Amino acid sequence: MKSCLTLRETASAIGRSTDWFRRHWRDMMRQSHFPPPLPPSDAGADPVWSRHHVEAWMDKDLPPDIARRVAVIRHIEAAAEENPDASMAVARARGRLDAMWKS
Repeated sequence: MKSCLTLRETASAIGRSTDWFRRHWRDMMRQSHFPPPLPPSDAGADPVWSRHHVEAWMDKDLPPDIARRVAVIRHIEAAAEENPDASMAVARARGRLDAMWKS
């Protein structure tokens, strides 16, 4: 799993369009403590964000038990990227998490 997210990937992760996120990420930093982008590796390069920082920001208001389960899902998804045979484990874990949210 990539440790950095592009502007497009970050927008997708938080459920926003790339254009919206491009216009608003600075406001989000000031108003909702969204993590700042990582220092650029190239002058003029588009910003990138730490996947872990963005995920922590998204999870900050989750109840602890749900936050732990979300973290497990993310670890399983990372393993599945390296091993496609793990896709059934991902589907089972997501199903259990979805069932918890429905109750």
